[in-house]
This record gives sequence, structure tokens and C-alpha cells, in this order.
Amino acid sequence: MADLSISGPGTQLCTSVPQKATVFARIFLLFVVLLTELGGATTHWVVTEDGKIQQQVDSPLNLKHPHDLVIFMRQEHRVDYLKELEKQLVAQKIHIEENEDRDTGLEQRHYKEDRDCVTAKVPLGDLDLYDSTYISLESKDISLEDYIDFRSPLPPHLEEPDCSRIYELPYSIHAFQHLRGVQERVNLTSPVLSREDPIFSSLSHQLGRSMEEAGHRIQQGLVRNSSSWVLYDLASFYWRMKNKPKKAVDCAIRALHFSPRQHKDVALVNMANVLHRAHFSADAAVLAHAALDLTSDLLTSHYTLGNIYAMLGEYNHSVLCYEQALQARPGFEQAVRRKHAVLSAETGAAPGGAASVPAAHSKRAEGVPETARSLPPPAGVAGEAQAHSGGADTAQHHS
Repeated sequence: MADLSISGPGTQLCTSVPQKATVFARIFLLFVVLLTELGGATTHWVVTEDGKIQQQVDSPLNLKHPHDLVIFMRQEHRVDYLKELEKQLVAQKIHIEENEDRDTGLEQRHYKEDRDCVTAKVPLGDLDLYDSTYISLESKDISLEDYIDFRSPLPPHLEEPDCSRIYELPYSIHAFQHLRGVQERVNLTSPVLSREDPIFSSLSHQLGRSMEEAGHRIQQGLVRNSSSWVLYDLASFYWRMKNKPKKAVDCAIRALHFSPRQHKDVALVNMANVLHRAHFSADAAVLAHAALDLTSDLLTSHYTLGNIYAMLGEYNHSVLCYEQALQARPGFEQAVRRKHAVLSAETGAAPGGAASVPAAHSKRAEGVPETARSLPPPAGVAGEAQAHSGGADTAQHHS
């Protein structure tokens, strides 16, 4: 059988098609491989001894902006700086490990030599950062005779204020009911108060010879006038003295609901104390900041806020609050001692003294605000406080 041979231009075209397809396929595979290799987004490539080009993923020469010529030209200087910094840190680590057990009297020497420690007299952890405060109704020119009948005889069985039964309050825009501590008030617990706590002087002796007599007269007053913010504040004071935080909050939120704007600071500082002692200090800070926007008692509000921030570890804000309290009353010993104890703990040189207080992650701000109302609260606190204080103008005014 004879072989057939075909010649002409068409023959070359037909035989070249498979070769081009193979070349394109190889180029496509190479392109896919390159894309896969570039998935690490590295900008540092090196040539190995066997001639291969490999990427260096963890290289300090990797560039976040490889198109930036200035950064590219400075990369060697940056690498040298990082190497020198690593040497210093390693040297410091070795020094600390070699000497950490030698100087055992460092803490005691710090207490004796540091000026703030000497002024504070004790470490921050030994101070009572739950020191109770309140704004008295007498400072608001409130006469209790206008709200309570002191002449009526007392029955054998005395009643206690029951704010939630006297007035049902499902929701109030003025009562800060969005706070977790208020929402979970049924589970609130707090340490037992000592008889020397300042809150025990919040109720006038006119109310009765005992706390139970005072509570009964407050309850009778609420029965006659269930919209009196004064009586709800008195009832909240009563339950603070009884160490019943849930009932104290129940009365305080009703006092906030009925209080006029200029008197809301009484309930705000009161409820801030309750939540602070119940370990809801962040919520307490919101309430104390709201009180600052309304109150004329700057000493009480700033001192309360200073204690709250010290417990939260916000040492810079705590110091500013104590300094504002000292502007309101120069020489106030409680604020002076706590301020210097916070400054001592802020240095980090007394770990034993501040062990019961969260460590601070921020330094003290430079300078003190000129006015007592200019304290900048941390992010998140200011917005909540201002939102409620701004809307408090529409509160129901009842007496």
C-alpha cells in the first residue's frame, strides 16, 4: 500500500496547533503556581544555594506598602533598629532574672522613701474604696415635716418601706434601667456596713428613736403620697442602712423617676454607692457622671467617682476626681490619702500594696481641668450619662 503524503500550507497549520496548546497550558499552570505562591503576600524573596527563588514569610524585611519607595529605602535601618532593641530587651530580661531574688526589701524601701506612699500612710489595697457617700436632703432645703407625720402614734407592728408595691414602675427613661446592675438587682449582694458608716447619719432623728420607727414613718408617708421623690430617697437610704441593695435600687429608680432635674443627684449618688458596693462599679461610674452634670455638691460626687475609678484601675481618672474634690474642700483627708495611694500604686513599684485593685493600663493625664465639671470620662461612660442627663428635663416633678 502506497504512503500518502500531503504537502502545502495547510499541513504546517494542522501540525502546529497541538504544540501551541501545550505551550499555553504550561504558561497557564505556571501562572496558577505563581498566584498560589503569592497568596502569602510576602515581599521578601531570596535565591537559595541551588538557585531556587523562595519567599521569606517571617522576614523583618517584609513591606506592608511595597510600592512606597521611601519605606523601601529605609528598611535596612528599620531592621538594624529592631535587632538592637531585641538585644536590649534580652539584656534586661537576663538582668531581672539574675537579680529578682536578691533585693527582697524593695517594696518596704519604696513605702518608706516614696513621697506618695508616705503621705498615703498605707497601700491602696488597705484603703476602703467602698467608702459610703450620700447627698443629704437638708442640703436641698427639704423640710421633712412637709412629707412625714411625726405626731401620729406608732402601732405595735411596724412596717417597712415597700417601694415596688407602693408604685409599680415597669419602665422609666430617667431610671437608668438599661444598666446591668439595675436589671439584675434581684441578685445584688454587698458587704455588711459598719455602724460608723456615714449612711447611718442620712436619716434624721426626727423620724424616730430607731431605724424601724423611721422606716415605718417613711412607709406611711408613701401610702399617703406615692409620687414623692423625697420619700423614695429616704426609703432608699433606709434600705442601704439595712444592707438590702435590691430594695434600695427599687426605691432609688422611683426617686429618679419623680425627682426634678436639680434634685436627681441625690438618687444618682445614692444608687451609684449601692451598685459600687455590689461590684457593679462600671455602672456606678455612669451614675456618678450623670450626677456631676446636675449637682452643686461637687465634693461628694467627685470623691465618689474617685473611689469608683480607683477600684476599676482607672488611676488617671481617679486622681483627677480626688483633685477636684480637694478643690471643693482643700485638705479633705480622705481624698488626700486616696489620691497619693493611687499615685503610689500607679508607679507599679508596690505590687503587694495594690494587689486587691486592678492594675492600671493608662498613665495619669497631664494637667488638671480648670473647672470641676470638666473631667473627661472614659469612652462609653460619658455617652450613657449625658444621654440620661440630657433627657432629664422632661422628668415628672412631684413632691
